[in-house]
Amino acid sequence: RLPPEVLTRVFRFNALLEPHGIQRSISSTRQTEVGWIKVTYVCHFWRQVALGEPTLWADVDVGLGQEWTTVFLARSKAVPIRVK
Repeated sequence: RLPPEVLTRVFRFNALLEPHGIQRSISSTRQTEVGWIKVTYVCHFWRQVALGEPTLWADVDVGLGQEWTTVFLARSKAVPIRVK
């Protein structure tokens, strides 16, 4: 078990390597990859850490749709955001 601070750093590196919102063509359909967000599916502890770290949610991609934009804005709390 890693401390939340260390785990958050790992998630930040993962966010650089696997950004959310990448479009991929699979079998003639386009799918939007969730990228680093999939770390929230690993276990309850990882989910708590990722959801509770506002800097992970500061890159808002409005191309993902209104629902995701709302989620990112809410979870980014008071940190400065970057809108794409």
